[in-house]
Amino acid sequence: MLDPIDEIKSRLSIEDVVAPYVQLKQAGRNFKGCCPFHQEKTPSFVVSPEKQLAYCFGCHKGGDMFKFIQEIEGVDFPGALEILADKASVELAKFKSKTPSVTKDERDILTELQGEIADLYVRNLKDESKVLAYLRGRGVSDEMISEFKIGFARDDFEEAYKYLLDKGYKKSDAIKAGVLISKDTASDKVYDRFRLRLMFPISDEMGRVVAFGGRALKKDDQPKYLNSPESAVYHKGNVLYGLHLAKKHIKEQDLAIVVEGYMDVISSYQAGIRNVVASSGTALTLKQLKLLKRYTKNISFCFDSDDAGQEALLRACENAQSLDLNLKVITLDGYKDPDECAKDSADKWRDSVSGAKYYLDFYLDKQPSGLEAVKDFCDFYLRLLDGVPHPLEKKEYLAKLAKKISLPVPQLEERMESLKGQVTRGKINNADSVEKVGISAGEYLLGLVMHFRGKFDDQVKEEHADLFDDDLKNIYKQMASYYNSRACIDDGLLDGVTEEERSKLQVWALYVDNRIGEWSDKDVNDEFWKALRKLQNNCSKRKQIDLTSRIREAQMNGDSKLELELMQKYAKFIS
Repeated sequence: MLDPIDEIKSRLSIEDVVAPYVQLKQAGRNFKGCCPFHQEKTPSFVVSPEKQLAYCFGCHKGGDMFKFIQEIEGVDFPGALEILADKASVELAKFKSKTPSVTKDERDILTELQGEIADLYVRNLKDESKVLAYLRGRGVSDEMISEFKIGFARDDFEEAYKYLLDKGYKKSDAIKAGVLISKDTASDKVYDRFRLRLMFPISDEMGRVVAFGGRALKKDDQPKYLNSPESAVYHKGNVLYGLHLAKKHIKEQDLAIVVEGYMDVISSYQAGIRNVVASSGTALTLKQLKLLKRYTKNISFCFDSDDAGQEALLRACENAQSLDLNLKVITLDGYKDPDECAKDSADKWRDSVSGAKYYLDFYLDKQPSGLEAVKDFCDFYLRLLDGVPHPLEKKEYLAKLAKKISLPVPQLEERMESLKGQVTRGKINNADSVEKVGISAGEYLLGLVMHFRGKFDDQVKEEHADLFDDDLKNIYKQMASYYNSRACIDDGLLDGVTEEERSKLQVWALYVDNRIGEWSDKDVNDEFWKALRKLQNNCSKRKQIDLTSRIREAQMNGDSKLELELMQKYAKFIS
């Protein structure tokens, strides 16, 4: 007998589930329509019958039919199950014993359990002088270590497991919380998820620990940051790191500053600017923005200066346009992120916050060079303006754009209208075909390998893994290992990745399918090499930024020997 999920999927197609909410039009093998999750007139929502996915590459919402219903109806998974079961005429009564719900008491157990583990990690850190020295060397004060409950997970497969059992918690609850890893709750083979990592507890707005982020302390350990999986108490798109501490300061300042990482928040807090939260490396969601709106209508974004950071910034601005928020962008002159800036100079960080630009002015101030770049900029800005809800504001900035590029307003209005029928969305200074709004260069390359499996026998090499960001490196390694050890590429390609990584790969493959369609083998092969070159360029930029940061840190610490070594490396790198 099929379980209820498989039974429902066997009776319903993704397009049938989506059609009542979105007007779909056939586009090759897929369907397209305007996204139901955010305001847009240019369709960026794609439905794939083949992959049974529905996904928006503008706001990054969607997934399989269950995820879609969860998002569109605002329900949890059991709620989506009931809605789809009714639509598919599947009786859930016979499956009841197999689909247990999570009660409030159970949620309390999961948060209490993680609070206990957070306390264990805090005590561990106090006993580890080398790890404490590492943190202090990174400029983190003892006060901040205590305030943010930073801890340490020892290199032990059973420490957390035994600790929780001694405290009277069930193994099954520890697995549900994500503290332990097991193939199933009945298995005796369980082990601690976090080992030899600096631990950052993630709390909800009430201060209850709901998850962890663990930073690797060994250079070769991957991923660099390991996060708790989603659970009954943790949905990463609903939580903002540091909000439980920042909310009173956000109210006092009537401003929320949104950054990317844990250290960005901690360093800013230490520098005296405490109305700061982090999206924790994920694209800022509408739920997170609505959460902030409870405390203020004024939001300033400060994301990393690399491609991924600027992509996240654009997504955040677009997602926030419909919420009547006052959005600004903080720029850092000479620093890669708020962590580095705040540590170097609290005054410079404070001045950067004060000097934030309104988001429409920030993008309007870009200086494209050459006809093609100006055309790309014009289309990009018109699409951004199309999402502005108030007609007076839209009219004002349309006039500013007209003045900047010396075109009459009526022509720009005509161009804006014509862009509404186009699905592909451009990006400022889009130098080649790989860098697209929607996914990063690394995600795009993985999507190519996933979608056109078997076509890149000579190109997918394990040595390319170092080109990827930490969160993508493991995925590529698994795929490359499988690719180069099989004569036939089949669904086993996905065996070495987690369920979350599998879902991401399917989305990236959908992006590729939507963009490339029926290209010839030669065109697909050329696109692979373009994507790889783009990834190599991004990697070079990251290394250059990292060296610059390490040089600055050596200067701050007065380590002239290390500074000289790094300067020599930098000179070789740029020569």
